[in-house]
Amino acid sequence: MISGFLITSIILNDLKAGSFSIQSFYERRIRRILPALYTVCITSTIVCLFLFSPVELKYLGYSLIAVIYFVSNFFFGSGVAHPDVIIDLNPFLHTWSLSVEEQFYIFFPVCLLLIHRFLKGKYIAVLLLLAFISFCFSFWAGHYSISGSFFWTPVRIWELLVGALLAVGFLPKLKSRAVANLGSILGIGLIIYAVSFFNTGTIGIFPGFHALYPCIGAGLLIYCNQDKAVVIGRVLSWKPFVFIGLCSYSFYLWHWPAFTFSHYLFGESLPLAISFGAIILSFTLSVFTWKYVETPFRDREFLKEKGRIFLLSACIATCLLFIATIMILTEGLPQRFSYIEKIEGYQENAIKDGARGQN
Repeated sequence: MISGFLITSIILNDLKAGSFSIQSFYERRIRRILPALYTVCITSTIVCLFLFSPVELKYLGYSLIAVIYFVSNFFFGSGVAHPDVIIDLNPFLHTWSLSVEEQFYIFFPVCLLLIHRFLKGKYIAVLLLLAFISFCFSFWAGHYSISGSFFWTPVRIWELLVGALLAVGFLPKLKSRAVANLGSILGIGLIIYAVSFFNTGTIGIFPGFHALYPCIGAGLLIYCNQDKAVVIGRVLSWKPFVFIGLCSYSFYLWHWPAFTFSHYLFGESLPLAISFGAIILSFTLSVFTWKYVETPFRDREFLKEKGRIFLLSACIATCLLFIATIMILTEGLPQRFSYIEKIEGYQENAIKDGARGQN
């Protein structure tokens, strides 16, 4: 939802200035999304080489390919997991939402460009129609609990379009500060309600009607806090919250692998100390990723020569696809375990020899 608002605002500004370019848009998306994503993919794959069984590593190879092509929502929603693989222990499971977003942004800029050129800028009518169709489909799919509907792009589009509608001026600007403050409080309340009371039963019929709570909540926060004098807007402008926002994308990428590997090592029910440690680790990694990966690449002076950022991204993606293919074709690299067993044997012999020497 927030992404829909931000991206639409940027595109509209470029269209009005006559400077919009599809190539420039995708270059910005590559700089924004891929460097951090590839960093997490590479790191998680290396960890999995030491932790995962051959069956799990083979399945990881398939999911890595899905991540690279931004189709992991369809991959995880299709239910093609091996019966011996627990899908929740896949460090790339959370990328389904990123795939939905990127699939949306393949077509959305073109849609806005066509509306701007041929429909005299009638953004509200077109976007409202698309959002209504998507929401109806979402409600139908969620109500009937269709397998995999949680991951489908068509049932999620309306959430992004709510933000887009705010960006194109679907609602008039608020003139009353009191109303803005009340709206902000209501928005926070809806988000807290969703976080606190949604459970596995709710998710079973999600998105559907239940998705309105967090989505409208986020929309109210954006809509009501355009005036900096609104209390919650001022609170959210504090430097610590702004800093968390800057690191939020990297935190999103790191949090799931951190908890996945924690569950893998310590079991399904994590001790509070381990959960807290996973959060701290995720945030620490996100800070370093934001500073040393995201920030340099988002500077358009870095690799500014035409096509270089596209070429570099393609090369890294090709390497990751090659690694994933190797994991699949070798049935999960079972050779890893022969070496581990040898090392363990050497360690055992060394311990025995040391014990004999002491005797």
